[in-house]
Amino acid sequence: LGVDHQHRAHRSRVSGPGALSLLHKGANRVRFGFVPKMTYVMEPPRMLKISAGLVALEATALLAWGLTETIRALVGHPHDRGTAVLLGVVVLIYAVGVYFAARGLWRVKRWAQTPTYLVQFFSIVLGIGQIHTLPFLMVPLMIVAVAALIAVSTPESRDALGGI
Repeated sequence: LGVDHQHRAHRSRVSGPGALSLLHKGANRVRFGFVPKMTYVMEPPRMLKISAGLVALEATALLAWGLTETIRALVGHPHDRGTAVLLGVVVLIYAVGVYFAARGLWRVKRWAQTPTYLVQFFSIVLGIGQIHTLPFLMVPLMIVAVAALIAVSTPESRDALGGI
């Protein structure tokens, strides 16, 4: 009673980059004295979407690496199995953190900006340090990192995230 069949929040979108939309939470509930909570949700600008996609790509690559290392440590014959498993687990945890940064960028959350910059910094440092041993992996890593840095540093992305 008092609630119709739709239990999720409704969004009414205004078109255009950076447009604000109104999110009604619990708008279908009718109770005495109940006022629906309204929150403004910003549509991410194009460059912020690109940055979020690139960071998500990095998270996917890290996830694949972490799973590969963990499986190799458990199935193969590493010199030190405990250290090899730990490396895989640490990379998996890092992948989850990078994924949350990408999700935060997509949702236009200001907190996601700093982890994104740190991930790109670490990627570039790792790429420079390992360029001679793994150039086929490090060159694409650095290209994606620089592209993500550029995309998240554009004025439209910075403005959407609250500016710095």
